[in-house]
Amino acid sequence: MFNNPGQVWASAKAPSNAIIKNAQMLKDITGKDPLYMPWRMAPTGGDFATMTGETMLRYMSNNMGKGTQRSVNADIKQFIPNFKGMGSEEGIDQFRNASDKTRKALKNLIDTKYRNEGGLSIGEARLAVADPNQLMAADSGLQNIGQIFPDFPMIQSSGHKAYPKGVPGQGLGVLDKDLSAFELLPNAAESRGIIDPRNPSQQDIRALQMKPYAGILTSDMLKKLGY
Repeated sequence: MFNNPGQVWASAKAPSNAIIKNAQMLKDITGKDPLYMPWRMAPTGGDFATMTGETMLRYMSNNMGKGTQRSVNADIKQFIPNFKGMGSEEGIDQFRNASDKTRKALKNLIDTKYRNEGGLSIGEARLAVADPNQLMAADSGLQNIGQIFPDFPMIQSSGHKAYPKGVPGQGLGVLDKDLSAFELLPNAAESRGIIDPRNPSQQDIRALQMKPYAGILTSDMLKKLGY
């Protein structure tokens, strides 16, 4: 949201539309453009995007012997028949344009077969593309605060291969406190029987993935959170 002017989030069409509709509902109630606070996912949360696999491919092209590289390229051609090679920009573009199922299969192949042959394991690749400031941060935590412009149309081309549609809005700032998503969603926490909103279960975190949640920030809630 800070690096893409006019966009506060990007995803596929259906999730982006759900976020915008939720934002419009909030604006109908409050008369204000609502805040948007994405929650922190687990290290596996970035696997759908292409960056983890791209890192694995680029690393191998610089650290493997030519014979091993030929073996990798031959294996990849089982998934992408006309693959141009791991060290080529054409090959990276082919990986980016492949289906999620194909990208996952390729990452698994590289992880299991070539991690000790000059390649990266998928765990190492996840670490390589992670924000170092968030490595020890808890899942479902909040960090960035943006604002959605629900009166604006969905952005049809976000500029991102894996997340093609954009949610109109802007980045506002970064929280100065360590907060969990459920701390700002007391009704959702209560309905799910979450005793400690700062430590939700994996099932509770999974529920956050199923739909966008919404709530109203009140002065009492902000005081309880230390503001």
